[in-house]
Amino acid sequence: MIHRHHMPTESAPRRTALFVILFLLLSAFASIPRFGERENEHSPGVSDSDLYIEMARVFTGELKQFTKDYVAWQPHHYNRPCLPFLAGYFGKFLLGGNLRAAFSLINIVAATVVALLLMKVVQRHRPEWQLSWLPSVLFLTGFPQLNWGYHIFTDTLGYATALSTACYAAWLIEQIGQTAPWNKSALSLHLTLLFASSSVAFLTRETAWFAVITAIWLVAKCPRVPHDLLKQGLIPFVLVLGKLPHVVYAYAYAVSGVPLKSSLSALLNWPYLFDFTVKTAVCFNLAWLLAVWGFLRAGGRSVPPLFTGWSVAALFYIGAGYYVNKIHLIGYPLRMSYALFPSVYYGVTALLEKRLSEQRRVPVAIAFFLVQYGINLVGLFLDPGRPGIKAADVLKSLRDFLSN
Repeated sequence: MIHRHHMPTESAPRRTALFVILFLLLSAFASIPRFGERENEHSPGVSDSDLYIEMARVFTGELKQFTKDYVAWQPHHYNRPCLPFLAGYFGKFLLGGNLRAAFSLINIVAATVVALLLMKVVQRHRPEWQLSWLPSVLFLTGFPQLNWGYHIFTDTLGYATALSTACYAAWLIEQIGQTAPWNKSALSLHLTLLFASSSVAFLTRETAWFAVITAIWLVAKCPRVPHDLLKQGLIPFVLVLGKLPHVVYAYAYAVSGVPLKSSLSALLNWPYLFDFTVKTAVCFNLAWLLAVWGFLRAGGRSVPPLFTGWSVAALFYIGAGYYVNKIHLIGYPLRMSYALFPSVYYGVTALLEKRLSEQRRVPVAIAFFLVQYGINLVGLFLDPGRPGIKAADVLKSLRDFLSN
């Protein structure tokens, strides 16, 4: 039997192309239940997705300006222009004005990019693994991804731009530390491209900070060579500079991000703590159990450093989400905990690789994926499609579902 890491290197591009097609098809299939939908599609009120559709129309000249009342109500959504900008022109010139489809198609492609990058990181860190594709397919069909990732929302493109930028930054840090010194022209070119990538990420969503924190983590973990450390330190600095175009946009359109305001009573509210706990558990359901088991068996050092840095950023992101939201408004947004997907799905894969024989790994991995997908689909269809869903509402929906 020929192991994957013994295969001729000439087949690597072909295998990558096949996986891209596989991920794209799976992403498109997974998007069907929410393709072209607004958040809370059947709710009579104004949805967050309506704000993105309005932004797309303003950017393409169909509308003159944003609705002032909407901006005053939800300025942070108007502070994320990249997806509506792309969807506006994509829908206008290539889809005959179908903005809804444009948003979903971009998110399908973005999810495919995330899946490919996940697999590449795992392959590089563990080239002997058979299941390097498993984190990718679990990501594409995770509950938050199924329920929010493929409709008119910025989460998926935010992950794609942030992870792409983080991977590029990680590659630059590694190259500076391991190869002969670049000349100034080559380094300047890479830093310029990195700045552009970071700028796009910041214009997409606050998840751009994931790339900054990941880069800082990686630089801190690199060998302490003063000459290289100075160049490596430029990378997180350039990533932060990528925020500047977003600052200019925010000033020009008079919009702002989410205000970091809270209170001790709101943070220690028991229904809110329960809401956070249940939603975070539902976020990965069975994958949590296998991931924890996998980390206990393999040890934390087995995780790719990029995933570790990303997880540090994700914890800040989750903490910020918990800090600014309140139980009497919308509760804790379940999809924010999904930011931990690289490490969680890596932990699942590590367990299956370590505990199963070579002959059983792929069948068991496929079986687990199908079970997870089935659970996530049930969760998707339990969603009543209205704003402000609390954990207690989810439990009530589940009881109603089981009693019918």
